[in-house]
Amino acid sequence: MLGGRLGGLGGLGGKKQDQQPAPAASSDQAPSSPGSLLEMTTELSGFASATLDASQFAVPAGFKQVQPDLKK
Repeated sequence: MLGGRLGGLGGLGGKKQDQQPAPAASSDQAPSSPGSLLEMTTELSGFASATLDASQFAVPAGFKQVQPDLKK
């Protein structure tokens, strides 16, 4: 009864329609699963082979490590 009333509200409460799988955009991408909500592609570029200064990995001044209450 409630499903029938909500049927016009964006499909809430109605039957799930059969979905046709979308064709893959290119051969190097795997097709998305029917339950996925978001697909994301990340492309990295501009890498440098120069060495980094060790100070970039040093612990910041004033940093104090504390133990959680469970380990005290």
